[in-house]
Amino acid sequence: MKEIDKNVPREMVGIEYAYIAEELNRIIGRKHLQKFQKVAESTYRLRFEKFDVICELGRRINITRYIEETEEADNFVQKVRKEII
Repeated sequence: MKEIDKNVPREMVGIEYAYIAEELNRIIGRKHLQKFQKVAESTYRLRFEKFDVICELGRRINITRYIEETEEADNFVQKVRKEII
């Protein structure tokens, strides 16, 4: 049997994404995305009307009031802003 290192964060799986999407839909509902920023490597901030959602790709998605300093917009951020916002 393979030993699991509890100090190494694991990747999220599909069922976790589905559960989080359902929970966020209840909280955010039909609010419009106002801002999309890159906070750090693989971490993005989505600003809705009264909520900030932090997404660390593959690791976590949560609503927060604490906002980290942002990096400059990369090509992905610019594309999302152009297409969605």
